[in-house]
Amino acid sequence: MIGLFSEAIQILGPRDADLGDFLRDLAGILLFLGFYATFDRGLKYFWESMSSGAYKIILRIVTLLIFLSLISPPVIWSLAYLERNDKFPVICDFESYWDRMFIRTQQAEMEIMQVPDTMDGMGDDMAARITFKPGEYPGLEIIEPYPDWRGYGYFQFEVFSELDSLVNLALVIKDTHHNNEYYDRFNRRLVIKPGLNKIKIPLDEVKNAPRNRQTDMKNIASVLIFMYNISREYVLYLDDLELEQ
Repeated sequence: MIGLFSEAIQILGPRDADLGDFLRDLAGILLFLGFYATFDRGLKYFWESMSSGAYKIILRIVTLLIFLSLISPPVIWSLAYLERNDKFPVICDFESYWDRMFIRTQQAEMEIMQVPDTMDGMGDDMAARITFKPGEYPGLEIIEPYPDWRGYGYFQFEVFSELDSLVNLALVIKDTHHNNEYYDRFNRRLVIKPGLNKIKIPLDEVKNAPRNRQTDMKNIASVLIFMYNISREYVLYLDDLELEQ
C-alpha cells in the first residue's frame, strides 16, 4: 500500500512516476487481498452462501496467475544472465533463446536461422539474418554483454554477404562511462566483401579508442553493428561474436 501511495504522489508531484511500478504495486495488493479472502474467517458465511466452492477455487487460481505474472520477468532475466555468464567469452552466437533477450534492433529485422550449406566456413548451426532497412542507422545492438573483457586480446565475429559488391558496416563498442560523444567510444568502419568475412579487432585498440580517456574494459556496456545512410535494403548474416586470447 505504501508503494502504491508513493507512486500516486509522484504522479501529482514533480518527480517521475513509473506506471509499471504503480501497476505492480496494485497487482500485489490485489494478490494479497484476493488470496487472504479465501481464508478469512470473517468471510466464512459469505463463502458458505455460495452454491459451491467453485468461486473460492477460481479466486485462488486468479491470484496464483497474478503472482506468477509478477515473478516471471525477474526469474526469466535471472536465467538469461546466468546463461550469458556461463557461455563467456562467447558474447553472442544466436544458438539459444537467451541470446535474443540482449539484442535490440533499429530499422532492421533479425531472423535466427539454420546456417545453409552454401555459406561455406560459417560458424555453428545457427546464425542471424539481418535485414537492414533504408534509414540513417539501421542495425542491432547487443546490450549488457558480459562486461569484463580484461585478459583477452581480440573481439571477433563473422559476417557473410550474398551481395555482389562491397558494403560498409560500422562497429561501435561502448563502456558504462560513455558520454554519447562520437570520440568517447570505439568506432570502426568495416568493409564487407562478398562471401565470408572474419572480423578480428585487437582489444588494445578498443581500450585506447576514446580521445580523452581509456575504455573501461571491466565495464563494457554494449556492442553495435549497423549500416549508415542507406537508401535500399541489404541483408547480411552474422554469427559467433566472441573474445579470444
